[in-house]
Amino acid sequence: MKKRITGLVYVFSLFTGGIYFIYWILSLAYEINQYFKEEKIKFKSLVVKFSIILTLYLMLFFKYLPRNNIKNTWHILVFFICFALALYWLFLIVSTLFKIVKNVYIIQEIENIEPKINKEFCLIMFLIYFIGIIILQKNINKIALNASCLSRYAKGC
Repeated sequence: MKKRITGLVYVFSLFTGGIYFIYWILSLAYEINQYFKEEKIKFKSLVVKFSIILTLYLMLFFKYLPRNNIKNTWHILVFFICFALALYWLFLIVSTLFKIVKNVYIIQEIENIEPKINKEFCLIMFLIYFIGIIILQKNINKIALNASCLSRYAKGC
């Protein structure tokens, strides 16, 4: 797994309006699949779902919702479709983060890394100003550090 600067992951996620956050989630899903050498998190399906939902949401939101007030039933329908897409987007993010955190915990058990990530606390912290980004990335950095130390030790360094 790749070591990243924890503070920059958080700052980039905030300043890019969540675009880096989605990239980071997809990168973690890919890295977890690489670690286990099997598809623990369905990466291709995740990319397709994120892309379709975002495209539909942006298309409907910017094309069909009025800027000043809701004028007819079509606008109300579009508003509720956008709301439903936003809820599904949130569900998709939380469920993916749950899978990532669960797999990071399993990797920490395999690698004997202490202290292990607190899964519930990390997920709750994602909902509070995305603080879970910092917690999760710190634990991933421990895994990356452990892997680099083990590879150096195996080479006789």
